[in-house]
Formats: sequence, C-alpha cells, structure tokens
Amino acid sequence: MASAETHPLLAAYEIESHPHLYQIFGFEFKEGDKLPDTEKDEFERTIRALRTCCGMTDEEVQKVLDVLAGVLFLTNTNFSEDSNEKASIESEYTLEKASQILKIDKKVL
Repeated sequence: MASAETHPLLAAYEIESHPHLYQIFGFEFKEGDKLPDTEKDEFERTIRALRTCCGMTDEEVQKVLDVLAGVLFLTNTNFSEDSNEKASIESEYTLEKASQILKIDKKVL
C-alpha cells in the first residue's frame, strides 16, 4: 500500500516511496533510504513537461505512468529454475500487479 509520501499520481499503483523495494537499473538502496526532495521535484517537473511541452492530456500522462509502473513491477518479478529446468515465478504479486496495470494477461507476460 502506498505511503503518505507517495505522489498522488503514483498512489493508484501501490508504489511505495521507498527505493529499497525496487530493483531497477542496478541501483542498490538500503531499507530506510528515501528519495531526495530533488527527485520528487524532478518528477513534478517531468509531469508538467509532459503536459505543457509535449501537449499530453491527463489521460496520456496516465498511460505513460501505466507503462512505467508496469515495467517497475516486472523488473521486480523474480524467477527460479525448478527441478525440470523450467522457470517458475517466485514473486506472483509483482507479476499480478504488472498484469493488472498493463491490462495484459499475466500468462502473456
């Protein structure tokens, strides 16, 4: 569930403002690490730029955030190899969230 620090545009995705929860781009965060205020400001500027410079509607901005949130959850989906050398999913929740956000059947993902 999203914390009080979570930006309102991200709250619907249940994305926490705790970077240690996410594995992306090889960054390593420790529990308790927070995104600096400059990152939050940058997010606001990016959303503003999508609306003003790129002329995106709120719906189009939301679709961009859908894709980004879906990718974030997909990057946190862990797989392991079973005894038959087939991949099995260790983190069903993240795959389910990505499927829900992207509106793609999880079997396809």
